[in-house]
Amino acid sequence: MKTILLTFLIALLFANFACFSGRSGGNEGNDSGKPEQNNTNTKIKESTGITKMDTTIKTDTKFTDLNKDAFRLHYDAIVIDTHNDILMPVFLQGAKLDADNAGTQSDLVKWKKGGLDVQMFSIYVPERYKSNHFSYVMKLIDKLESFEQENPQTFALCKNYSELESALNSGKFTALMGGEGGNMVEGSMENLETLYSRGVRYLGLTWNTSNAIAISAKDETERGKKGGLTEFGRDVVKRMNELGMLIDVSHLGETAFWEVAELSNSPIIASHSNCYSLCPHYRNLTDEQIKAIAKSGGYIGINFFYKFVDPSGSPGAIKKCTKQHTQCSR
Repeated sequence: MKTILLTFLIALLFANFACFSGRSGGNEGNDSGKPEQNNTNTKIKESTGITKMDTTIKTDTKFTDLNKDAFRLHYDAIVIDTHNDILMPVFLQGAKLDADNAGTQSDLVKWKKGGLDVQMFSIYVPERYKSNHFSYVMKLIDKLESFEQENPQTFALCKNYSELESALNSGKFTALMGGEGGNMVEGSMENLETLYSRGVRYLGLTWNTSNAIAISAKDETERGKKGGLTEFGRDVVKRMNELGMLIDVSHLGETAFWEVAELSNSPIIASHSNCYSLCPHYRNLTDEQIKAIAKSGGYIGINFFYKFVDPSGSPGAIKKCTKQHTQCSR
């Protein structure tokens, strides 16, 4: 899933980040961009005719026909993926972040070829683990930090805006962390605060299973569980607001969603959800939910899992959508 960083603007501003769209994070009218990124930019220029972040002219005049220039615009922009589960195959199956793995859909090699600049790594506990969730995610964070220490010239794990800006301007691949599933908190506010202190900048309150914070969308719709936020969950929402930690409502039951929308005084996000009116799946958002997220100043990251894209639930849905888009762009 890819999201141009422009769509990440308001939510990241709340978390002390900033918006980048072919520019450095300085004055609003400054058109200076990040420097060339060595081999990656050379390959991009050869294939697209444009060097990434070449901002000699403004975007609105550089790209006059987006049907023809979409590919060039993609490589010119700074692009962020706001949810990726790559750490599971890395941690559990021995895949390598810096290798072109045959068995994974993403890694540093693929990201660079695809024009991705910033990856939000999902800090997640696989369902097979029934206990010690907090300890598990601490090990995941340890692994990412170790990778950064081993690759200081090319990879940066960032916690705030200044680190993000510095890494991008240095041509490094930039990493952020987001938690998926409040089970990792294990009912402890101290654990939540530790997650934040270690760099986790959003938390999905649930995964498919409910927990001490809230009822999940799957439990609410397919298993008939009633309820929204628990009392502890309400305290978690308030504390996340205080910390500046974004609340992720992907996977969250609709009852809990509306309680979060009413309770939170900060932007809420859906890191990987789609539109229910186009594909009626419990993991997608109704029009009313989409409007509520927009009203909060948050964002929605589009999910390319085929069951959330096409009502048929066909594995070929993504290829079908890609083919239709390509034909329309010609």
